[in-house]
Amino acid sequence: GLAAWRFLRHRLPSHPRSAVAGAALLALNPVSVYQAPTFYIDGLLASLVTLLLFTLAQHLARPTTRLALFEIAVPVLLVVNFKFTGLVYVCVILAVASGACLYRNGIRTTVRFCGFAATLVLVAVLVCGKTPYADNLLAGRHFFYPIMGREAVDIIDILKPANLAERDRFSSFLIGNFSKSEPVRAPASTNPRLPFDLRGIMRSRNWCDIEAGGFGPLFAEVMLLAGLLCMVCIIGRKPWTGVAGCFVAAAAFASGFINPEAWWARYSPQLFILPVLVMLAASRSTSRVVRVAGACGLALLAANLMLVAYLSTIPKRGMSARWHETLGEMRQVAARTGVPVAIDEDTPPVIGIELREAGIPITEGADTDANPEGRRPINGVKDSFWQAGQATAVPLAK
Repeated sequence: GLAAWRFLRHRLPSHPRSAVAGAALLALNPVSVYQAPTFYIDGLLASLVTLLLFTLAQHLARPTTRLALFEIAVPVLLVVNFKFTGLVYVCVILAVASGACLYRNGIRTTVRFCGFAATLVLVAVLVCGKTPYADNLLAGRHFFYPIMGREAVDIIDILKPANLAERDRFSSFLIGNFSKSEPVRAPASTNPRLPFDLRGIMRSRNWCDIEAGGFGPLFAEVMLLAGLLCMVCIIGRKPWTGVAGCFVAAAAFASGFINPEAWWARYSPQLFILPVLVMLAASRSTSRVVRVAGACGLALLAANLMLVAYLSTIPKRGMSARWHETLGEMRQVAARTGVPVAIDEDTPPVIGIELREAGIPITEGADTDANPEGRRPINGVKDSFWQAGQATAVPLAK
């Protein structure tokens, strides 16, 4: 958020409130908001990619100063080692930045910047990212194993909604975001909706991993308004932004859609930046109508953010309360009987850590009965506890 504000306050000197509002919206990416109470890392990736984009844009005029090199290096080293897609995103963003640098500063500065960028990526991959990148190469596996290569693990096709299975990345993105915001996995299909039709939008405990409408229930309306404003800009032939702003938009677009699964918001969270930039650019227009439309777009984005926060946070509070209640019951029964709770190999490690910290004895093993297919890991732990006959109480509702 601070990186975005630092960039925007110089581009919107006569609209300081718009700069603050825009920076807040960019910092509060919906993916970051609904994953904040969870152990998912896509929200952190969204924040780091946003930091990298606006840091590069801020230093585009002088990208090889010591301060610029340091501020660019930190997010690059982190993003590359967060997820496999992080490496791809960094390479695309740095490539776009090199093109913008060439246009802005000439060949000599660009060559120095490209040398620094290449060295930085190599260090991120071979030193900081020895595991998994270098280890995969040394073992003769695919660079992105286990996601790609022999014996690759399919984590997309088995979940992709049926109506998106044969679509290209752009049409999938549009269909997914013009559908109701809800968890949808194969063989089901997403549910298309009309603009401002919020019927059926319900609080869900699965908002941390939502497939359809993952940027929020009003993001489709924001995209429509952003598209209309872009058409006005093209027809009027009056650009609203400079080289740095164009770089952020181009880098966010290219890095987001290089992933064929951009329809799933958490896999390309940087695409949320695009409509925010359009609304902020509209505030610089000489046309009052365009400025009002930009302000309405920012208001829609704020309303969308509040809906996401409400829909995703309130259910988690209830889940957390029920889980802690179950922990208390487990602790009492474990103290009375001394029989451990069965944890199967598919249960997330954090569950075992939390049970240990609560003073509950556990036993680990490939206990398929503890977590039958289709059951959430936390519920699997609860059910294994009750099914083992360690308590006479009725298990809490799932």
